[in-house]
Amino acid sequence: MGILLGGMFKKNLNNVIDSVLDDLKIFAKIGEPSDQKKARMKKLAA
Repeated sequence: MGILLGGMFKKNLNNVIDSVLDDLKIFAKIGEPSDQKKARMKKLAA
């Protein structure tokens, strides 16, 4: 079971890491969350 899910987990983790790094870069530049981050936060709050 772990072998089957390992590849999917790694792929998802890579996507999450890329998203987090992009959000951090934008936050460091302008001091507020990125538009994508705002959209995800709005979706989670609903």
